[in-house]
Amino acid sequence: MPTTNKDDSDDYDEEGLNNDDPQFSSAALCIEFELLGQSFRPVFTHQVFADEWIRGYQPFYQHLSETFERNAHSSFSNHDKVNMELAIAINLSPSCEYCSIDMTVRKIQPHVEARRYTKRPRLETTIKADACDTLVNAENSEVESIDAADEEYEEESVNDDDDDAAEANNISLHGKEGATRLARMPLAEVRQAMEFALPQHAQDSMARSCFLPSPVGEIIKTYRHNDIEFVLTLATGKDALTFHNQVQKLAIWYIETADDVNIADESEGYWKVLYLFRKHERMQFSFAGYMTLFHFRSPFHKPTPGVILRVAQALLLPCYQRMGHGRTMLHAVFDNVAANTTDAADDAMGLSKIVQVNVEDPAPEFTQLRNRVDLERYVQSRTDATDWFGEDGDKMPDDASFFTPLSELVLAKAAGEAKITKQQLQIVYELFRLQQLARHEGSADDLVVRDDFEKKFRLMVKARLNKVHADELSGYRNKEEKQKLLAKLFDERLRQYQAILASLKAGSAKTIGT
Repeated sequence: MPTTNKDDSDDYDEEGLNNDDPQFSSAALCIEFELLGQSFRPVFTHQVFADEWIRGYQPFYQHLSETFERNAHSSFSNHDKVNMELAIAINLSPSCEYCSIDMTVRKIQPHVEARRYTKRPRLETTIKADACDTLVNAENSEVESIDAADEEYEEESVNDDDDDAAEANNISLHGKEGATRLARMPLAEVRQAMEFALPQHAQDSMARSCFLPSPVGEIIKTYRHNDIEFVLTLATGKDALTFHNQVQKLAIWYIETADDVNIADESEGYWKVLYLFRKHERMQFSFAGYMTLFHFRSPFHKPTPGVILRVAQALLLPCYQRMGHGRTMLHAVFDNVAANTTDAADDAMGLSKIVQVNVEDPAPEFTQLRNRVDLERYVQSRTDATDWFGEDGDKMPDDASFFTPLSELVLAKAAGEAKITKQQLQIVYELFRLQQLARHEGSADDLVVRDDFEKKFRLMVKARLNKVHADELSGYRNKEEKQKLLAKLFDERLRQYQAILASLKAGSAKTIGT
């Protein structure tokens, strides 16, 4: 149950463009979500549509144009088999408990040079599907050609019965007679596939107007961002089950291997959910994101047995990303752990407190967020005169032991205070050392000294990476190949560290949630 999508770094071409970025797949470009007047597309569609393609269709031309600066996604290879375009609009209720689906289909025409359509009129078919299976013509649906935006087109309204009747009579909208069902997915099947990964369906009016009268769970923090008020709540799995069963379906579109979780299940531990809601009016709240937190017993954890809290899944809707909410949410997890060292549920398990917070199978984006938050927490520990690393934290680049890795004794003690893993502590240590080097080198004129510092830092990080990736490196017999891989791993790590430090510097004056 990874927190976000996986790393696609191996899929980039020579020009640095991702050939198979899932958000530019054929299926993803056919689908658009709408929430509170904001539109956004899915990232992952493979759990809903095989090969990231809705069989027998391609996206509207104006949506395909979004990919013209990129190499085509592999799912585009199916487009030479079709002559129908499909656009699916999913209207989410503000609570994200309900949705309605609008599907617009039109027949495409042959292309001219530069992937532009001809100006000949085309047949359009518009279908609107709601929870009552009522199919009506979407009167306001505008379908325009890039070349002939002002031309008028003939529109025809059909429903699923008409579609199936056409197939029964071998009248193929696919452009071929015969076994249409094998070539083009009937619209009823498209809709059925979508329902698997969406909240319950409702009439369009409900989908656009259903707010939550109060946030789900206990409010633990409120803050403002861009003059909009947000609320963080913490709910038990049992209390949030009904609501969560609806909103967690959206994770399939944004987390590569997302699956539904029974958050009321306490057979191996217990669940809590950290929710983010946007406040509109006194009794109007809309859903923005969540983190599922699994608590389980760890009687052999060192140095102290207790409960481990694992961030299992994190979802933040696209319209709320890149605003600092994820950072605020992860800080809130640690703040809540610090404020509640004992928990009734923990006591029921014969344990007294949470001894560690970790993350299940973190994706690159979440790893960066986690590393930044842990660095911020460490810097705060120094401000509070409780430096996790003790005297090692005060060393400067001129000290002979500045680049010496932390001892097991220091790591064990720091892990207990920070409530994170030893490996994560080493990452924080490296980040802080790099931050210190950047400040020190800014005032150093001696290039030889700077080069020496950078070399020592590189060797320190490589020594750790050599242990972490020992199995992978052991597969190389040639020493030169091992060194090449280790250099690549270091360069990737350095870029990640530099991005975090640049983000911290840029956002130092814009702290969210204060």
